[in-house]
Amino acid sequence: MGGYYMNRKKIISVAIALLLSSVVLSACADKPVIYNTGGYQLSEEKLKMGNFNVRYIEMESINGDMVYGANDDYFMADGYIFYRDPYLSRMRPDGVERTVLPEEVKNFPLYEATYNDGFIYFIDNRAIYFDAILPPGTNENLLRMRSDGTELQHCIKDVASFKIVDEWIVYQSGYELFAAKIDDWDNQITLSSEISWNIRSWIIYENYIYFSTKKTNGGEGQYNSKMYRSDLNGTNTVLLEDDASTPFTPLFVYDSYLYYKAYSNGNGDIIKRMSLSGENKQIVIDPQHYVLLDNMRFIDGWLYYLYSWRSKTSPYQTFSSIRKVAPDGTQDQEFSAETDWFSGKPFGEVTVWVTYDGLPASSSAKVTVQQIFSASIRDLNHPKLLYNGEGWVSCQHFYAWNGDLY
Repeated sequence: MGGYYMNRKKIISVAIALLLSSVVLSACADKPVIYNTGGYQLSEEKLKMGNFNVRYIEMESINGDMVYGANDDYFMADGYIFYRDPYLSRMRPDGVERTVLPEEVKNFPLYEATYNDGFIYFIDNRAIYFDAILPPGTNENLLRMRSDGTELQHCIKDVASFKIVDEWIVYQSGYELFAAKIDDWDNQITLSSEISWNIRSWIIYENYIYFSTKKTNGGEGQYNSKMYRSDLNGTNTVLLEDDASTPFTPLFVYDSYLYYKAYSNGNGDIIKRMSLSGENKQIVIDPQHYVLLDNMRFIDGWLYYLYSWRSKTSPYQTFSSIRKVAPDGTQDQEFSAETDWFSGKPFGEVTVWVTYDGLPASSSAKVTVQQIFSASIRDLNHPKLLYNGEGWVSCQHFYAWNGDLY
């Protein structure tokens, strides 16, 4: 069954889409300019409550899986959805015209796949490290191919992540940022200065790069953490935050404010914001004790987020609730104790999610089964059951297409 398996802790945020939302033209032709070149994404499809059908697409392999694109959405190029079943394949969104890609590309997972100007750009391998920082020399390669798997080409060695920038590719290699013009891969430009050899996270908004650095020294002040803003050509670098004990992570831009995470040993994640120039700093979410903050998304001018904590009397049990706060950090309040819907995926006015409950009718074994629900984003307390978990069918992914849910 094609669908969408959803972990409750997986961050799927409408707000994250804002990271790639702007087009700004540069007066200087040799400076790359960021804009959204990710191609048509299935998440742009919308559903209307009570006015969509549920259609199923079955995978043949137990490990069948959809391909994720660079913006953590389901990847599509030239009118095809890409998936692995078990080899890299493509099909139309309604499940027809299934084709396994050629031998030389069928084993690729298409990490951070991005469709641009007739080519799919992707990373061929992905190393996993505890701190999510990929050190230099991990031997990951940026490749490209046509949507049918032909014309496979090697572009750049040792690439951890990348974004398409007009005729350029901006990418992180080790702890530095570079830009290379498409089809002129050997003449890269260094975007980050010597201060960012230990770069840990970065986003791009309009013609700026916002990035943070961290150097672990151990002991007091172990992080030596800073956050900067720089022009896309690496000049005009401005220090935004500097704290030896607080790692910073830029998150997204909303309504001309940069929202970012500041980790505190005592409190966990604190969410702050500042103007794009680095002024008017405000605390948006300050939990006052150690919590996990996930799934931040803006709805009707409110920032909703998942608030999870552990009780001192039950340290191995996690409790969660949904809270909302005004963008400036005021009026923080609990919205709902029900969290399942918040781990779901929004399609316009409809959110779809998976829960696990009950026992299979044909077995006495203690195995949970899946139920799939949908609800209007403004009436989440009255969900509609779409699938009741009969049999042993596993729902792995879901997406919308032409007004229906697949």
